[in-house]
Formats: sequence, structure tokens, C-alpha cells
Amino acid sequence: MVLCLWVSGLGAEAHPYRVDYVAEFEPSRGAAQVTIRWGDGADRLRRLELKTHERMSGFQTNVQSSRDGEYLVLESLRPGAELSYEVAIDRPRGDGVFDARITPQWAIWRGDDLVPAGKVRQLKDTEAEAFLTLKGPSGWTFKTPYEQ
Repeated sequence: MVLCLWVSGLGAEAHPYRVDYVAEFEPSRGAAQVTIRWGDGADRLRRLELKTHERMSGFQTNVQSSRDGEYLVLESLRPGAELSYEVAIDRPRGDGVFDARITPQWAIWRGDDLVPAGKVRQLKDTEAEAFLTLKGPSGWTFKTPYEQ
């Protein structure tokens, strides 16, 4: 199953850049593989600081990157820039209770567990056109509070 969503809040004077978020759920690994790709207009971004957490690992990117504490810092973004990483989905709270969980039949999680919050430095009047694609095993469906 693949679900695609589009979000844009562009004003009349805005200069857009495209960003695609793709999360592919892999129940056998208990994880999701996440890829973020920047498209046209990404050269308007100067610096992006993503607040990572302990369940994220294996960061790979094709742009200049560094660490600043819990932040992954990306610079020199351009069309074609890409970041990929893995997120462990299960988040036990104890006594068999979970904040997030993945099984072969289903998964439940918070979106901000997959895509980290960030700080962006960009040129004036720059706004994102963001697209989200969720992929799961055959037979999975996705339900979100967003328009599809």
C-alpha cells in the first residue's frame, strides 16, 4: 500500500522548494526506512538543523553534514539533495505498553518520530511544497488525519 499526501501553504510572493518525505515500513526489521529528497528551489535553503533522537540511525546524505549535539546539520542544499536513515518503530513504556508499535499486520506511530523537527535558514519568501509517501507491506492501508 502506498499513500501520498501533499501540503502547501504558498502565498502570492512565495518562492517554493519541493521536499519529498518517503517512509517505507519494514515489520520484519521493526523499523521504517525514511528518505527525504529536496527538489526544485532547494538552493534557497541555507542551513537545516534536524533534531534527531535515539531511535534514528544510519544517516546518509549527499550534501555537507555535521553534528551539533542532538542536531544533524545539513548545508549546501540543492535540487537532488537527499538524506536517508532508519527509525526503530517500537517504543515500549513498560508493562507491555507501547507509545509506538509495529507488527507484521499493522503499525501505529507519531509522524514526528519519523521526521525530526527542524530549524531552517532560508532566503526571504521561501516556502516548502511538501509531499509525504508512506509504503507498507502488501495488504496494509494507511489512515491519517490529513486529506488524501
